[in-house]
This record gives sequence, structure tokens and C-alpha cells, in this order.
Amino acid sequence: MYNFDERSCFGEDAKKVVSQLNIDIAFIGVGGVSLHEGLTETFYDGVDMLKSYIKAAQQTIVLVDSSKFDKVALIKVGNLHEVNLLITDSSIKPKILQKYRDQDIDLCIPENCNKHVNSNNINSDSGEVV
Repeated sequence: MYNFDERSCFGEDAKKVVSQLNIDIAFIGVGGVSLHEGLTETFYDGVDMLKSYIKAAQQTIVLVDSSKFDKVALIKVGNLHEVNLLITDSSIKPKILQKYRDQDIDLCIPENCNKHVNSNNINSDSGEVV
């Protein structure tokens, strides 16, 4: 099924397709990020798709704006240790940034992400993430 408001597919058929994919890096977004509750979302139908992408991917990168940190949405997507990197905007408060880094959560803002995601992690012959 297709949700025009969310501009996304969901449902059993969509989950089946994703489960058959070989995904190097999945870029996902969520409604909230919390040290205690992990990744959370408000859109019920989208949660299973997010879980499917996380499961199918070699690496998962969460793109989340700074206003969603320390926020808990209605439905749990997964734990923070299930993702490789969180990328947020430069408006994140230094105190929040440090709190997540102190818990060994890999978190960066675009200006400082080069050491986290770069072409050295990609095999130039196959395009695979190494």
C-alpha cells in the first residue's frame, strides 16, 4: 500500500520486497531518539518498514533533526545499538551531543561526519561497504 501523506509504501508486500534486498546502507528517519527508549516513531504503519530496513542493511544511518533528541514517540522502532550512526543538524545542544557520545552512540553533525562515513568504507570495484 502507498501512503500519500507519508510518501511511503507499507504493508506485507512492501516488507517482503525489502527482506529480499541486499542493502549496503539504509538511511532512515524517526520521530524520536532517547537513550532509554531508543528509536521511536508516531506513524504505526511505517514502523514495520523501518524495522525491515534496519534488518536488511549492512549499516543503518539515522537522519534526525536536533529537536527529536530526548523525545519519545508512541511506537518503538529499535535500540540505538542497532544503528551505526546518527546524523543531526548543528542546532543540537552541546550538552545533549555529549550525553549521547558518553554512551558510545556514534553521533555527528554534517560538518564533522567525514570520519564516520567516507569513500574508504566502500570497495571501489564492487561498491560494497567494507
